[in-house]
Amino acid sequence: MNWRPAFKSDESFLEKASIGATGTRHVFNDLSQHGHRPIELERGSMSFKIWKGVKIKRVRVPDILCIGCGKRVEPRAKTKLEITMSHSMSTAERGWDFGLGDDDYIAFVKCTKAGDRPIDWVAEDPAQYVRAGSMRNAYGSKLVFLEKPKGVTEGFEIRVMWPSAIAGQAGEITSVGQDKIKYRKTTDERTVTLSLSKKGLKLEPQVSIGGKVKKN
Repeated sequence: MNWRPAFKSDESFLEKASIGATGTRHVFNDLSQHGHRPIELERGSMSFKIWKGVKIKRVRVPDILCIGCGKRVEPRAKTKLEITMSHSMSTAERGWDFGLGDDDYIAFVKCTKAGDRPIDWVAEDPAQYVRAGSMRNAYGSKLVFLEKPKGVTEGFEIRVMWPSAIAGQAGEITSVGQDKIKYRKTTDERTVTLSLSKKGLKLEPQVSIGGKVKKN
């Protein structure tokens, strides 16, 4: 039998690795700009290279550590900005929060395609930092959605989603009600309405009237 390389799978893997590295670099630089002293805790997390014989199976640590304050950060790059994590219901070591302490942070960053190659990605501001303990409390209180398992190439993991409302453009908050937020876009002054209810779960507004919001 002739050996045939799986070009599609390899390209998909490289693309995902590139998105992750792009997001991690962005978070690393963002922490530096805010006065932290980050180091790469997980070797290779900011590189497009495929490392062999480096990671220890069943051991997981966040990618970044600040040697100034001791905080650890796990970057998560997203092509669609959402608060989501992959999760296994059957294997504890593949759980969304395995290896994360309550005081660790998960940083969510949106990445967009910047070219035709699998490695052509750019990260957008801002990086959103969410405390792992807060996410764990919401998960335990069933304030999350569980999406169907992915395909065989994704290890049949499910996706956990913490519902949120995210600004698609920069603007100014004009109304904060019981069930929706309205803001006026800076670009064309059109009003955008965001619901404070996702599949029956109520969201807590994090803005006030007159407040400025950025894209993402």
